Amino acid sequence: MLMLMLGNILNGLLLSTIVLASIAAGLAVLRLLSGPWWPSVIFQISQRSRLYTRPLWVSFGLALLLGSVLAGLAGAYAAIILWTLFAPQYLVRRGNAKAWREDESGDIRIRALAVRNLERERLNLPELDGSSPWPQYIIDAARAERQKAYQAQFELERAR
Repeated sequence: MLMLMLGNILNGLLLSTIVLASIAAGLAVLRLLSGPWWPSVIFQISQRSRLYTRPLWVSFGLALLLGSVLAGLAGAYAAIILWTLFAPQYLVRRGNAKAWREDESGDIRIRALAVRNLERERLNLPELDGSSPWPQYIIDAARAERQKAYQAQFELERAR
């Protein structure tokens, strides 16, 4: 009788653990889907590769090393999967902070902020104040540079 009751308690704990783990996994997937993903990261790396190269390889190497040391080959595979899921958020945050510091002197910040606020205005969102980098900073800076080049080309053709 005692063993049956203990078995029922353990089954209940196992079932509640599975339910909680499923809820946590679902919330993690929602969080991951709301953040930056690899196409965005690849574009940002192509714009300013020197800002991303070191954090990209260091984070991958650390994940692979820790996974393989802690759990062998299966841990290495799990670490690669987790790195694939979580690295974009880390890389975008790190790259944007470096680009923000790099662009401290110059009007690129102002032009990138203007591009972002125009986009936010279209979506009926409040404007950014530009006091800190935002997740799309490097993308907006590239748009601002392209817009500046188009404007210069337009002015040149209009002057002819």
